[in-house]
Amino acid sequence: MTHGLRAWQRRALDAYWAADRPPEDCLVHATPGAGKTRFAGVLARQLLDRRWVERVIVVTPTDHLRRQWAGALRALDLDLASDAANGVARLRPDAQGRPGEVLASGDGQLTVACGDGAIDLLQLQRPGGRRIDVASFLLARPTLAGRVLVAAD
Repeated sequence: MTHGLRAWQRRALDAYWAADRPPEDCLVHATPGAGKTRFAGVLARQLLDRRWVERVIVVTPTDHLRRQWAGALRALDLDLASDAANGVARLRPDAQGRPGEVLASGDGQLTVACGDGAIDLLQLQRPGGRRIDVASFLLARPTLAGRVLVAAD
């Protein structure tokens, strides 16, 4: 899995996995074009393969970066729902909570905590399903605040 990685990427992966329990967050600081996307994709693939995580969510500020991520992850046999438009969420850097925790729901608003801050979801799409707006989703689930979103089997 580390074949084709640059030396700094291999060292960073080794450092990440060196601990008994790998850290929950990982900050990669590198110049544009240095391979941050590939590094993150390889790490995501390893986390999924080792069953440390069930899913990986990628949030990008532009459609261009979303397509770049989709291509990089596809090369690692990961499928990113890259057809989702970037207008599906608004960032809330001031909010706090456990990752996946619903901080607010109702009146067409669904705010979910991330590792740092939160996002106001505007649209949702289940795997293989159609995209729906949050207001429609909340009609059937009016009391989500305080719950932690998990993958449905």
